[in-house]
Amino acid sequence: MAKFKRRDRNVKLEYGKLVYNVDVTDEDMIDKVTKFGERAQKAADKTDEEVIKDLKDIVDVVLGDGAYDAIEKEICGDAKATGWDTLDIANYMVEEILSFRNKFVEGYGKIGNK
Repeated sequence: MAKFKRRDRNVKLEYGKLVYNVDVTDEDMIDKVTKFGERAQKAADKTDEEVIKDLKDIVDVVLGDGAYDAIEKEICGDAKATGWDTLDIANYMVEEILSFRNKFVEGYGKIGNK
């Protein structure tokens, strides 16, 4: 007989030695990530500095206050992250969260199709 095991709903994000776990069923967080993605697509009229600030903000919103600074220190040491580094940090987070969430949700879609 199979034993029930609660599914893990957390995606593990690793930045060097730093590890963050994000609950992909947190609708408030998913809404913020989705809205961020929509804003990012309309970023053509923003300055580079404004875009970088937005990227840092979404990292802190999702992973917790101060997360961006801790990740920057872990990845870049004493150097400041470049705009490309900042983009990579935020993009990794968003892609991993949405990919994990999509796989998680797809699993539940199979229930009604059996």
